[in-house]
Amino acid sequence: MDANNRPTRRRFLSTAGAALSAPLAAAGAYAATGPEAVGVSPDEHRTRLEDVNAIRALYRDYARRVNHGASDGAIDANVHRLSAGGFGEDDAIALSPDGQTAAGVFHCVVHSRTPIETDCTLVDMARAQGEGYVERSQPSVIEAEFIKEDGAWKIRSVTRRPA
Repeated sequence: MDANNRPTRRRFLSTAGAALSAPLAAAGAYAATGPEAVGVSPDEHRTRLEDVNAIRALYRDYARRVNHGASDGAIDANVHRLSAGGFGEDDAIALSPDGQTAAGVFHCVVHSRTPIETDCTLVDMARAQGEGYVERSQPSVIEAEFIKEDGAWKIRSVTRRPA
């Protein structure tokens, strides 16, 4: 291997930097199109961008609640953690024309924990030590519906499907 083909930290940083900047560039490209290109007034455009940002923040809060064990936020009882999938470049939020409902698609990795159901001494010992679960990680797509009530966005429904 010669000096020109050897992997270096500098090469890694340039590659990682390009990957990390892709979502920002995509968002910037959308914002740079301006309200005229979308066909709405500047005030409507600003309101729609604020709504999209509020929905993103609501989804991040939802993921935080799931990760901290809130039972009201989990997709099902076995899901105990969500982690980001990719760099967010495939995530999408679509607002309805009236701006009162929205649909979001978020790519993530769902970590689930299913208890072992057999009744034996080894499983009892494992449960006493905080184990006794089968853990799985699966790339998934979270599809969520949002509704705006009294000026605040709320989650109407959340479903998961394999990616």
